[in-house]
Amino acid sequence: MLSTLKPTILNFTIWAGADFRRAFLWELDEPPTPVNLAGHSAQMTLRTSPSGAAALTLHSGAGGGLFLGPELGHIWFAIARATSLGRLGPNVDNNVIYEYTTLVMDPAGDVHEVAEGKITVQTRITVWS
Repeated sequence: MLSTLKPTILNFTIWAGADFRRAFLWELDEPPTPVNLAGHSAQMTLRTSPSGAAALTLHSGAGGGLFLGPELGHIWFAIARATSLGRLGPNVDNNVIYEYTTLVMDPAGDVHEVAEGKITVQTRITVWS
């Protein structure tokens, strides 16, 4: 079941041809308390539009580019330079903007949308060769 929690809005910029790593903290309640992510799994999907096909999907499995913890509540994601240049940042004169959602499934099987926003791939700044 998808939870009714309001996701955090986070926008990022990636430079085409550069490695990209970011983390955010998932907290609940008042005062905010980091979520214990033991036993959870996660997925982040990037699309060019809300109903478009997935341009990239990261997941918390081995080699999936999405990492939970070890600190309470921390969700890390990584996009390699080859991906930022090839799959996400084609050699064009315009920046490419993706919308993303990050979903976390808890051990009970409930799904929580914890973050969403836009990722802009700057294609005119860095080119890896």
